[in-house]
Amino acid sequence: LAATILGCVVRALRLGAAQALVDHLTVPALRRFVGSVTSAGLVSIVALGPSTPAGAEPPRPSIAVMHQLNSQPTPAPATVVSPAPTASMRQLDSGPEASIEPVATTATVDDMWTVAPGDSFWLVAQEHLAATTGARPSEREVTRYWRALIEANRASLPDPLNPDLLFAAAVLVLPPV
Repeated sequence: LAATILGCVVRALRLGAAQALVDHLTVPALRRFVGSVTSAGLVSIVALGPSTPAGAEPPRPSIAVMHQLNSQPTPAPATVVSPAPTASMRQLDSGPEASIEPVATTATVDDMWTVAPGDSFWLVAQEHLAATTGARPSEREVTRYWRALIEANRASLPDPLNPDLLFAAAVLVLPPV
């Protein structure tokens, strides 16, 4: 293949002696095939012209929109609400349809994560689960915690609809495992 490509270059440059040497090294059937495919490609480009139909406007370039974000990361909220019933929940009614209301607890330093350069929600979830459980978490466990981590911090993100936009030095609240 390399000799055939070299042969095409030598033919294009019209180097007679080198052309004879390269022809000796290449397979004649392959040389004819590459030549005909190249010729057909050039003919189709010349014959068909540009791909824009007659009378149609050429596509306009896309417009990029940039938004200036706050350069300082927004601090995370100081409270964490437990998603599952725990001992820190209180019962509102004592009747048969009693409901349980979460009681906000103050977050401690152990419940916070300061984002370092290169961190992502996935990495934070994986490392926190490994540190908490003492074992390497499965992908399913990381996925579950990753989703809870995003939801717990969505309101404090620079763009709540884009959790991939995570700045270094931002402080994340770590929901219970």
